[in-house]
Amino acid sequence: MPAPYQQPKRPAARQGGFTLIELLLAVTLMAIVMSLAYQGLRTGTRAVSRGEEQVDRINRLRIVQQFLRNQISRTLPLALKSEEGEEDTMEMVLFEGEDDRMRFVAPMPGYLSQGGPHEQVFALRRGSNGMELLFAHRMLGSFEEGDALEDGEKPPIVLLDGIDDGRFEYLTVDDEGEPTEWLDEWEDPAVTPLMVRVDLEMEASTRMTWPILDVAPLIDGTAVRRTRSSLVVPNQRNVPRPNRTQPNDGNRDGNDGNRNRPGRRDRTDGP
Repeated sequence: MPAPYQQPKRPAARQGGFTLIELLLAVTLMAIVMSLAYQGLRTGTRAVSRGEEQVDRINRLRIVQQFLRNQISRTLPLALKSEEGEEDTMEMVLFEGEDDRMRFVAPMPGYLSQGGPHEQVFALRRGSNGMELLFAHRMLGSFEEGDALEDGEKPPIVLLDGIDDGRFEYLTVDDEGEPTEWLDEWEDPAVTPLMVRVDLEMEASTRMTWPILDVAPLIDGTAVRRTRSSLVVPNQRNVPRPNRTQPNDGNRDGNDGNRNRPGRRDRTDGP
């Protein structure tokens, strides 16, 4: 008797899904792509931040130069203090200048709402971030002792930092009216310089270059030199007072001075 017919078995259908190896490969590829995207985003953010910081530093440098130019150019011929000079005279100090410090009188900018002449001091001092350009000011008083930087009520303002080296220089004219060489120290405080130079060298980390700043005060230093005699006043303690009872030159004889002049007639005289 023949065996009954049996239908051949079909293989079971494969269920849908991913194997463990495929999942690991997908996760690895996704991690690599996300890491590259993050690195690119981080690099772009750093570049933007560095660009903004550089723009801010350049703007600050430009603002500091403009502030220096405005204040030095508006130097006023007002005395900071008086010093006893030769032959019992009092000489007025208008300008003090050294290679790392200068002091003069000038008005403050209007946007600071501080009108009137101010004693102003610019100085170069070593700080925590390299050399710093400091600024101090106070209202011009009656020859106060000290200066606004060392003895002022308010701390000095840091205008610029990150300076590697710097100096102030001054230009004047000789006896023949010709410009001299740049001086590291201003030797004649009774007159103002013909021109002031601010020369700074920035640190390499700042990636900035300071253009040499030459500023000429609006008042003519040579003119102040020519009129220096007006800045020297006698010491009032050593000047004798005039005798008020002594008659003037025209009245020493007891008569009106006009009567002694030829060609003049008294109004009481007849024609």
